[in-house]
Amino acid sequence: MKLANSNGQLNQRRIDALNRLKAQLKSGLKTEKGSNLTKFTTGLNEVPLTEQDVKRIEKEIKILESKIVAPEVALSTRTKKYRGAGSR
Repeated sequence: MKLANSNGQLNQRRIDALNRLKAQLKSGLKTEKGSNLTKFTTGLNEVPLTEQDVKRIEKEIKILESKIVAPEVALSTRTKKYRGAGSR
């Protein structure tokens, strides 16, 4: 998987995922498995995170933090060429 594509979208997806995981960890809730997930559903069943969930989320946060690069580096033409994301 490339570190950065032509406009840094991969890096941005990682940043967004990291923010969502941190918010979930802070709220301490998750959507109950088997809940009907439609965009029109307003009352999803939320249950508290288990210790196993917290460990998994913390591990994923650590992995994402190690993979995220600074935005200026992700958008750098030199970095993209070096990483194989395109050539000019």
